[in-house]
Amino acid sequence: MKTTLLKSAATLAIVSGFMMPMAAMATPTTYTQASGQAITNNTTIVSDMVINDTGMIDGLTIELDIEHTWIGDLIIQLTGPDGFTTITLMDRPGAPSSTFGNSGDLVFGVPLIFDDAAATAAEAANGGGTYAPDGLLSTFIGSDLAGTWSLSISDNADADQGNLRSWSLNVDVTSVPEPEILALFGFGLIGMGALRRRRQS
Repeated sequence: MKTTLLKSAATLAIVSGFMMPMAAMATPTTYTQASGQAITNNTTIVSDMVINDTGMIDGLTIELDIEHTWIGDLIIQLTGPDGFTTITLMDRPGAPSSTFGNSGDLVFGVPLIFDDAAATAAEAANGGGTYAPDGLLSTFIGSDLAGTWSLSISDNADADQGNLRSWSLNVDVTSVPEPEILALFGFGLIGMGALRRRRQS
């Protein structure tokens, strides 16, 4: 009977070993926050996105639906749920000697995307497109998804204004194994160890 129980424990460890990787598979998810906030001269706006889903971040990009008539005015930053980790996505590209003119406009329907893997740096931005942010979005990898994410946009000059329509986080999330699975896995490992010792004796 004891041997049967030990064998069952070993089997449980093997099954749990398969269950845990399945529970830890990364799942791509998009979270969008509607904003509709005006970006006015020499002011900073903050748009908060509350995410209730749990999981560990495995990858992250961010997309803004934004308009502004002079991209060189803008500093854009993202703060994670811990309230302390902040990265700069873009810091007044081309300023103070911006030569973009009208080509520097951001317009409705043209997304501004930040992706660590992008070939063009944010400081070379001249409108909508995909750019590598000044700070690394990979800074957030391994942190918890749940909580309040904050996007801040500051306008640092006169004359030009704009609007933040919405913004989205595109996240690869690795789910955290349930405590019950961890307990089963631990029990199975104990059983395997006991079975091995029994066979050696």
